[in-house]
Parts: sequence; structure tokens; C-alpha cells
Amino acid sequence: MPPFNSRYRIVLLLLILGGGILAGCASTLASPRGPDPFASSTGGHFFLEVRNTLEEDVTIRLRAGRHSQDLGAVSARTMIRLTVPWDDHGRLSVQIEPMTGSRFTFPPREVGNGEALELVIQNPLSSSRFGR
Repeated sequence: MPPFNSRYRIVLLLLILGGGILAGCASTLASPRGPDPFASSTGGHFFLEVRNTLEEDVTIRLRAGRHSQDLGAVSARTMIRLTVPWDDHGRLSVQIEPMTGSRFTFPPREVGNGEALELVIQNPLSSSRFGR
């Protein structure tokens, strides 16, 4: 096998460097942009009371822009109170997903630090309520 001449070495080096740059760009594009509102550095938070009136457990997820926070499952016919870390102000949507059936996502709404919110989950999911 003949040894690499300098032209082949340069081409190989450029391919390796180009691949590294593309990999770095891909990881940057895949990550959410802006600060994570659920990782509040100010110590801010809001309160969320969740009442699940369904006969089955539901999973709750909060979304703010490209960031999301899983709150976990809420058992059937229970009520829980949560304190959620939150930056001072921002838009928040709530997604509810029963163990069977389709999920439902509320439109985003403005939420401020220290606010008390209520989520009432009922059948059909579209008649559930999310607000102050």
C-alpha cells in the first residue's frame, strides 16, 4: 500500500475537522435555546393545584418555549399541590396525558412568579380547566 502523500493528508484532515464542526453544530441545534425557566436561579416559583377527576391516572408535563418539565403521574380521583421552580415571568402550557387515550395540551398563558394556578382534569379532556 503506497504511503499517503501530503495532498491526501490535507484532504483527510479537512474531512475530520469538517465532521467535528458539523457534530458540534448539530448538538447546538438540538439543545433548547434560552435559559431554562424551570431552573430558576432567582429562587422563583409558582404553585399548581391539580385535581384529577378521571377514573385513571394522568401524566402532567409543563412546556415553556422549547423547555419542558415532567411533573409525573397524578393518580385517579386525587388532588395534589405542587411548587414548581419558575423564572419571574413567562408563557406556560400544560399537557395532560391519560394512561389510555389521547393527550391534551392547553394553549400557553402568562405565568408570573408566586402565582397560584389550578388544573382540573375531567372528561372529555378538552373540558378540563387550567387557570388562576
